[in-house]
Amino acid sequence: MGAVKAVTDQTFDRDVLRSAKPVVVDFWATWCSQCRTVDKIIHDLIQTELGDRVDFVKMDIEAGPTVVQRYQVMNLPTVIIFKDGEPVGSIPGGRTKSQFVRTIESAIA
Repeated sequence: MGAVKAVTDQTFDRDVLRSAKPVVVDFWATWCSQCRTVDKIIHDLIQTELGDRVDFVKMDIEAGPTVVQRYQVMNLPTVIIFKDGEPVGSIPGGRTKSQFVRTIESAIA
């Protein structure tokens, strides 16, 4: 099981778009209180079998303004699921852990 890796504008293409595994990208900011809840959910999911099937990364929106603009991230928290270099699902705003699991499972199926 992996850990959450930080990505930036400079590493996004390599770590997300060219990844052999689906990637769940958590867009966050230090001032976002709901982002802390999403962070806990993601850390919990890494410890499940889902953590073996997908990579989880975090992008501080201040470290990734180009990517944020490219994928039109307007609100925080926002999670986008990528498969084969393409966005295949998203989880806007705060959701429950079970909603995260359902959305990720559906997007990578």
